[in-house]
Amino acid sequence: MTFEVVKGGGHGFNPAQNQRLAPIVEAFFDKHLKPATANRPAAKSSTN
Repeated sequence: MTFEVVKGGGHGFNPAQNQRLAPIVEAFFDKHLKPATANRPAAKSSTN
């Protein structure tokens, strides 16, 4: 994980910051916040 400092970022990003940071934020969310089931194969039912 990388800590990104956004000088003057406040609670949002300006367009130039957003263009640079949006892919970083999305990759973090995909890696750390997606439900665990999204990364696992479907469970087999006991009736199969």
